[in-house]
Amino acid sequence: MAAESILRYSAVPSRPGTGITWPGANKGTTAQVFSESGHILREYRSFSHTSIPKDDLFFLSGRIMMCSNPLGMPFSRNDLMLASEFCLSELRTEGTSRSYSLKPKSGSWPDPEVLGRRYDEIRSAKEFAALITAIKYSPDFLSKSLDHERDIYRIRRDLICQKLAKEFGLEYRKIACYENFL
Repeated sequence: MAAESILRYSAVPSRPGTGITWPGANKGTTAQVFSESGHILREYRSFSHTSIPKDDLFFLSGRIMMCSNPLGMPFSRNDLMLASEFCLSELRTEGTSRSYSLKPKSGSWPDPEVLGRRYDEIRSAKEFAALITAIKYSPDFLSKSLDHERDIYRIRRDLICQKLAKEFGLEYRKIACYENFL
């Protein structure tokens, strides 16, 4: 069995001394593409700005993108659009408390613009906002969440990814690294 080529995305602290990069922070990120033998083939800076050259589209097609996310966040709109645009075989993120994976079941992603537009529609829908509000103020959530804002942000992204996966025929998986309500 041949080893897979992997695109690794590493987030480094955006604020000195914090040890974490908060969602939306877009400084200090690096993406690397490795050969099957582990040699770095490509390295990209400010990856969250989608600064990968269009010339690398063919090179990245079919690769796996791995995102290191200390906060354990699911995929952002930009992550999903990038995976679609570059025809990645799988998008993964790994955090200290959970990991996520998203890949097309049929081998192809929906159009990036369509995916991004639908992400925005779900996020801004009144019904979705009502669901998030209900979760945010539920006694179960309030008693188990250690960081209400970060946890609700993670839940919001997770629910959006679940909806997109169902609508577009994508395979979405999440794995908790320890037992936790959230």
